[in-house]
Amino acid sequence: MAGLKDIVVRVARNTSGKVIADDAGARLLEYERPNPVVNQFSDSVERYVEAVTGQAFQIEVYIQPSFKFYAASGITVGIEIDDKTINIYKHIARRRVEQNQKAGKPIVISSVTHAAGDRYLRTGFAFGSLHLGEHD
Repeated sequence: MAGLKDIVVRVARNTSGKVIADDAGARLLEYERPNPVVNQFSDSVERYVEAVTGQAFQIEVYIQPSFKFYAASGITVGIEIDDKTINIYKHIARRRVEQNQKAGKPIVISSVTHAAGDRYLRTGFAFGSLHLGEHD
């Protein structure tokens, strides 16, 4: 579970079989980064998850009722995966946040849209193989 005071982010198994999931999944075990890098200008939190190669996963964002929108119409959540190999910025409308808060549900991010030639594809998340080796 990574998060700030009013926002909690979790990684969970996507067991729905859908690329666009909307229900909470089973949480994956998370570990703090050894020797974390501290950046006084960032509110980011870094975690490692225990995963199985090929397992579908989703990112669940819980925005607490105490979060203050002020006059904003929504919130943008930034997520980096694999040491910034994948960057996701998801704008979530205030109305959707409030609906999910009332239902006790997270905002689920289970896929990314990317350009492929002259069209766009939506791809679900899955864990890849871990390649360990010596650094040159």
